[in-house]
Amino acid sequence: MLKDLNKYNQFQVDKFLQDFGGIIFLNAEENYLYIDGKKSETVQGSKVEVILRGSEGVNEFEKLSIKFESIPVSEFEKVKKMTPIKLQGATGTLWGNGAFKNNLSIKAEGFTVLSKDNQ
Repeated sequence: MLKDLNKYNQFQVDKFLQDFGGIIFLNAEENYLYIDGKKSETVQGSKVEVILRGSEGVNEFEKLSIKFESIPVSEFEKVKKMTPIKLQGATGTLWGNGAFKNNLSIKAEGFTVLSKDNQ
């Protein structure tokens, strides 16, 4: 049996978000560094909550959390709630128990605020 094949499985974040019409910003908070599974007092960028626009009811309005390790939460202060955003340099990892990998972790390097007409 082959081992460690999961590290070669890459999730296509940009394609996924495009297929579901993009994401809408809800809020941002500080992202704390975890050491040995415990939350430290060290802030490491920001964590943003968004909703997936969905397509014909599939995954529509599902909440996603996106981590930005090098962008402070202050960068999101001028982004209004329910504004569409586009991720830059996004990577995704599927995770879960056994064969059921139905959880998604997303990290991004940057973002762009889109107009409601330019989604």
